[in-house]
Amino acid sequence: KNSAGCYQVSFEVPAAWVGRRIFLHLGGVESAFHCWLDGQPLGFSTDSRLPAEFELAGAAPGQHNLSLRVYRYSTGSYLEDQDHWWLSGIHRHAHIYAKSEAA
Repeated sequence: KNSAGCYQVSFEVPAAWVGRRIFLHLGGVESAFHCWLDGQPLGFSTDSRLPAEFELAGAAPGQHNLSLRVYRYSTGSYLEDQDHWWLSGIHRHAHIYAKSEAA
């Protein structure tokens, strides 16, 4: 059995970000997760407690919904077994940011 937790949040992309590349930064998630933007698949990561970034291509200015399904165990869970509590979820800050097209 592999328990999962679901997270959902709404956020707004400012109009000032038109023409820029927009990214989602997740500072650390334990253990693996799938990510969706407005119901469309955005990505998957298994790098437990390490930063993961996804480009929000096509995220027009306005309101958006971000969803994550975080899995308690992944293929690397037992490799990462150290002296710590086995608590799954989002462990560090998450934020969106924009870069110029040239970056």
